[in-house]
Amino acid sequence: MKFRRNLRYENVLSPVYLVPAVTLAFILALIGALGPHLCRFPGMQVRQPSLPLALSGRQMLQLAVGDDSSFSLDGAAVTREQLSVLLRAVSFRDPQVLIKASRKAPIEAAMELWRLCGQAGIQRVSLVTD
Repeated sequence: MKFRRNLRYENVLSPVYLVPAVTLAFILALIGALGPHLCRFPGMQVRQPSLPLALSGRQMLQLAVGDDSSFSLDGAAVTREQLSVLLRAVSFRDPQVLIKASRKAPIEAAMELWRLCGQAGIQRVSLVTD
């Protein structure tokens, strides 16, 4: 005996199922097209801090190494002994130290500054070359 089955397959692409998908695609395209224009105001001036340090309240020390292995702190010449005492005095404030060295300066002098910072307990040390 042959039974004929009367199976009805629902059409997946019927308009009832497509309406929410088309609407969602339209809304996403609209948000993508208009979103950048609604979020930015070109005439608005925003003041941004120049350094994240300004927000954290920490101090930044700028040490420089001269071509003749001389040291300077914020433009004033200092000796190794003066620098060692000063670094120990400010180490409790957790300062950030920036070591600036020219290309002609010996690397040993920059590493000596780095070692002095480490002995004083300062952990945030950066090295910049010209």
